[in-house]
Amino acid sequence: MLLHDHRTFDGEPRQDIDLWQQITDWRRAITYLESRPEVDAARNWLWGTSCAGGHALVLGGTDRRLRAIVAQVPTISGYEQGLRRVPAENAAALEEALNEDERACPGEQ
Repeated sequence: MLLHDHRTFDGEPRQDIDLWQQITDWRRAITYLESRPEVDAARNWLWGTSCAGGHALVLGGTDRRLRAIVAQVPTISGYEQGLRRVPAENAAALEEALNEDERACPGEQ
């Protein structure tokens, strides 16, 4: 078993969520597991909860090394979920704030 924590939850830049980078990191974790002599690569499976449940769905559909996935309460569309949590009159301002934050990240574009 391997427990995986996303690189920027505690590192720098802190709380920066790059979903595709996280999926790439999961692929690397799977590759690492396959290199371990005590791991039977023919029995690799993945469990993800919430946002990671969405990752599990993506990986289950694209990484043929996985034999099974569990997606517990997966986030399917973070954008749509966010809209349900933000009053409609505040959505445009939030979108602009997120865009400004993205522009301010050095070397990320």
